[in-house]
Amino acid sequence: MKRMTVILLALAMLLSLMAGCGGTGASAVQDAAPGNQEAAEAPASEAEEAAQPEAEPETAAAPEAEASAGAEASAAEPEEEPPETAAAPDRIDPPANPYTLPLSEDNATFTFFWTYPPFLAEMIEDLTDGYARQELEARTGVHIEFDAVSAAVAGDQFQLMVAADSYADIIQDVTNYYTAGMDRAVTDEIVLDLKDMMQEYMPVYYEMITANDLIRKQLTSSDGYMGAIYRLYAEPSVPKSGNIIRQDWLDDLGLDTPYTVGDYYDILTAFKNEKGATEPFYLMNTGSAFTNGLIGAYGIINDFYQADGQVKYGPLEPGFKDYLTEMNKWYSEGLISPDYLNNVYGYPDNGAVTAGRIGIFAQENNYMQDVYSFTDDTSIVLSAIPNAVLEPGQTNNFIAFGDWIGGVSWSISTDCSDPELLLNFIDYLFTDEGSLLANYGVEGLSWDYDENGKPLINEAITDNPDYNSATAQLKYTLLWAPFVEDYDRFNVGYTQAAIDAADIWREQSSSACIMPTGVSVSAEYISDYNAAYGDVYAFTSENVNRFITGDRPLEEFDAFTGELRDMGVDTCLEIWQKMLDAFNAK
Repeated sequence: MKRMTVILLALAMLLSLMAGCGGTGASAVQDAAPGNQEAAEAPASEAEEAAQPEAEPETAAAPEAEASAGAEASAAEPEEEPPETAAAPDRIDPPANPYTLPLSEDNATFTFFWTYPPFLAEMIEDLTDGYARQELEARTGVHIEFDAVSAAVAGDQFQLMVAADSYADIIQDVTNYYTAGMDRAVTDEIVLDLKDMMQEYMPVYYEMITANDLIRKQLTSSDGYMGAIYRLYAEPSVPKSGNIIRQDWLDDLGLDTPYTVGDYYDILTAFKNEKGATEPFYLMNTGSAFTNGLIGAYGIINDFYQADGQVKYGPLEPGFKDYLTEMNKWYSEGLISPDYLNNVYGYPDNGAVTAGRIGIFAQENNYMQDVYSFTDDTSIVLSAIPNAVLEPGQTNNFIAFGDWIGGVSWSISTDCSDPELLLNFIDYLFTDEGSLLANYGVEGLSWDYDENGKPLINEAITDNPDYNSATAQLKYTLLWAPFVEDYDRFNVGYTQAAIDAADIWREQSSSACIMPTGVSVSAEYISDYNAAYGDVYAFTSENVNRFITGDRPLEEFDAFTGELRDMGVDTCLEIWQKMLDAFNAK
């Protein structure tokens, strides 16, 4: 079999709509570990992250760190992994540019399969022809031709590429659409394994990813392939999204910041009764919010995860019944919309927030100020709140942060006629000047140096008359590309509430139970996994919502777990355990 079947691709499309970040509904195969939010950072494409409002959630299939064969390449040359570099770094600083520019004298062109959230459709041509892209082309002599596809139809378009056996040169986040995973994307000759080319044609990036054991393991696939190039973080990642509350309502009612599920319940009840909120808590149609900020309080998620090296599936655990019991209570009391099954996005509709229908919801930190792009009502005040726990002093162990890898990934397809030049071009983005351009844009246009010699984003992004700050970054920077991301750039022009959000979302939180980035199902097991998980996923998705709405009584929970075992969920658990054990042994 050279290509995946239509059934698997259709499943990928469904999961892209149904699944959120943080593992609330896994795909048939996940190159990012199940339950692993980037990002978090996680939206299916960087456009979705940058354009925050109404952005589609990151699919659970979206990779945060796809496997790489860097380990195999370096294993033969011990000097590349000396003991003194084995520890994780404190910071990744892009090195000086070693390339002579331009890279191409004849305006080489590469096509780029790139997805964007549907609501950006009217402005997408303008955004993709951004100033930083123009500057990048002028420096390198390389032109990127965007095949910009709405996320609403991206699965269909990828399926057409597979059917035609004809691919764009660059495919963003390929495993969003190819449910067999990155290892099979390589062996099925869709994308190239870059392990033998990277050391020669991407020396900057290669040195970064082989500098310590943690990053090496995260970027080494189960089968030893390197099928994608990933964005790296200058410093360990912080939560970029989490639960947000109507702080003005909280203050007006004289209520304190919620920390426990019980606190959430009391506040949501007050929002319904005193503020007229018709959807006090925004719940996705997966049965949980995508950040794990509520469900994680019960010591489980609606996905595979690990606890002390033992792989578990949340819906089989007793805590899952406790969670469903609480959600059923919230649903029956009107704290969740009776129409929540229509909530296909991780983020709520802007109008629902500004109209006062919602009181607590998941969003990204910049939304706390960007909300004023959608309303003139300055009485609305939004604040981040801690991820929930059941009792004070407990920890929600399903909040992803502290990673070095995330955001967008680029794969080079087997149809690329000059992968060596393309690798040089991408490697330039990881240099000091390339990453500066990618993070901040063009000096004097979107940023200037401050009195301390540090880049500072200016009004072109912080106070743009045509775009909110997040969308403006698509116009002025290279958020669609891989590079060394400097998270400090997000703080420029942000309110103190938006800046403080990351620390609030780290309160009483850890990533201890999230499957490590880089754990993926190998090609050896993918057929068995897909055969079992297709039914497991569909059955879980259906019955989670039936329990919440009361269509199926919670007394049947034990029968539900028995049915999952009959469908082969234990096979999935065994496979994930083998993959986790292999990862830990790298």
